[in-house]
Amino acid sequence: MDEKKLKNQVDLLKLLLKIEASIPEEAPYSQDDISLIQNMEKTLGIEVDYQNRLRHEVKRAFDLVSAQYIDEDTPEVSCMMALAADWDWYHCKRDWYNRDIEMPFENTTIPVPSGYDGILKCNYGSDYMIPKNVGSSHDYPFYKEQMQGLKEVMEREFHQQLSDEMMEQIIDMKVAENYR
Repeated sequence: MDEKKLKNQVDLLKLLLKIEASIPEEAPYSQDDISLIQNMEKTLGIEVDYQNRLRHEVKRAFDLVSAQYIDEDTPEVSCMMALAADWDWYHCKRDWYNRDIEMPFENTTIPVPSGYDGILKCNYGSDYMIPKNVGSSHDYPFYKEQMQGLKEVMEREFHQQLSDEMMEQIIDMKVAENYR
């Protein structure tokens, strides 16, 4: 691994994060915003779609720069966003990702990297299995809001009120149909 290339790449990613944070989510954009994006475009040698949201274009540039240097022989991998945010503790062994295994998740299974234990320790510490009350980024169950939206659409469509219990029965029935 070339440490100088990595440092330059991370520095460029940090700059892109600053650019992204300084651009409004949506138009109208100021002339300063446009100039900043044009400079980014020139520096990176990429073409920006000015019809798209400019923040999205900066994120696309971030992805391109993140994928710039791929060294298949390195024993470690990292998330470029983590490196750009100075989370340099996030380094995982490449072989943890070499193959997937199926693990149970809710009412199905999902593929996870075979080295999931090391990855989780890397992210959350060696005591990651000990529950901690640190709040949540969504309600539980996480799909409650989506279910309510679906219920409202179905009630409008069928001109009939549905109880929460009826809604759960319908969903259970549809899930069962899909697993036959």
